[in-house]
Amino acid sequence: MDIDADGHPDILSGSYADPGRRGSMAGLFQVLRGTPDRTFETAVPLLDADDQPLALPQANDRPQHSNTICTRPFAVDWDGDGDLDLIVGNLDGSFWLFTGEGRGRFAPKATPLRGHSGPLLLDRNLGGHSDPFVIDFDGDGDLDLLSGSATGGVFIALNTAGPGKPPTLRDMVELIAPPPKDQDVECRPENVRAPSRATRVWAADMNGDGKLDVLVGDNASLISPARGISDEEFEKRRTEWSEAMAALRERARGNGLNEERQEEMQRLYEQRRKFLIEDRTGFVWVYLRK
Repeated sequence: MDIDADGHPDILSGSYADPGRRGSMAGLFQVLRGTPDRTFETAVPLLDADDQPLALPQANDRPQHSNTICTRPFAVDWDGDGDLDLIVGNLDGSFWLFTGEGRGRFAPKATPLRGHSGPLLLDRNLGGHSDPFVIDFDGDGDLDLLSGSATGGVFIALNTAGPGKPPTLRDMVELIAPPPKDQDVECRPENVRAPSRATRVWAADMNGDGKLDVLVGDNASLISPARGISDEEFEKRRTEWSEAMAALRERARGNGLNEERQEEMQRLYEQRRKFLIEDRTGFVWVYLRK
């Protein structure tokens, strides 16, 4: 998108964290500004209208700065005034609005988006990582909000306001289910049947039928037996390893990983590499609209 309205497309990104910013963990927004020769400048933090790095506020009831990091911005004219605004997701799973003030500047203070029953939020069981994608999904002339999540699936908050009116969102509901319970986070390739975790969403008419389809990116860990390990031995050792790791994490709960536990975890991962091959990858899935 052309974030600063200079006629050249720019690239906008969130980020995980910036530990150096005033001693906090603030997930700043980065912009690579487009140039007339169709290249991009070096990424720099996106500034607010006060020339300060744009950042989400820290919520007092959220641990470990989860409200401010893993930012995911989507630029859109949310309020219909002709300027690009930012709809932003984060680790916490909430959604925020930075109102645009024109030419790539935004109000310093973000406001939370709300559904019918309160602040718009992914279900806590989904693990957060809100991933806003804004589009008129139901074709009624107003902007709806889609999102992925840490544990997978696609979710939607429909706008009930109608064309030309300030958005009024319903609560977030499931559009595409997270992966089935028998599809583990670490999965044998032959058992992959649906998008895995850390889903990211896009909507477009992929087959030219006039209907918006949904594209879903994911983060998958494909596992297989190491050379010379039979399937039976693989499953046996994997079960034993998982039980040992679960026991270690339970001992560390509340007490942290001291040096002895860190060494034990390292030994467990060394054992794992002897019987298991892991390919960390991801897929893009297409859901065609009926």
